[in-house]
Amino acid sequence: MSALRWQCRRGAKELDAFLCAYLDKAYSNANAEEQALFIDLLALEDSLLLAYFFAHETPKKLELNTIVEKVRACATN
Repeated sequence: MSALRWQCRRGAKELDAFLCAYLDKAYSNANAEEQALFIDLLALEDSLLLAYFFAHETPKKLELNTIVEKVRACATN
């Protein structure tokens, strides 16, 4: 889990907050598929993550939509 926390640390503090909120609140209870999607999300560039979380753009990989929404929900609740 510490390796994931390190991957959640990004160039923008806003991204750190969003990604770490999901990691702390939901990751451990997520099923294997959702955990894999989160890891896929962490592999994306910061500019894409900013667009997904703050500009409400839609990922080209449609499977990521669900995890983007869950990360956003964790960060805003």
